[in-house]
Amino acid sequence: MTACMKEVVKEASKFVSACYGKPDKEEMSITRQTLWAARLGKSGKDMPSLASLPPTTEAFYKNLKRAHIQAYIWKHALDADPPDLDFI
Repeated sequence: MTACMKEVVKEASKFVSACYGKPDKEEMSITRQTLWAARLGKSGKDMPSLASLPPTTEAFYKNLKRAHIQAYIWKHALDADPPDLDFI
């Protein structure tokens, strides 16, 4: 919870990219593009389903930020005076 969002995004991107079989990628858009090219090359003419690809970097950041804020809220739900969180 004390890590900066930049570090959280970097580590989460590496983890999710590894889940898609691309552990060396740090940006989701690069992982998405790599998977798109690989799947398009394998299938010939058929386009891969967009739902089977990871999110773009921008969408991933927004989802990760929401999840991080929610985890923070849950962690401090029973605290009488929870610490402030910068939502920006």
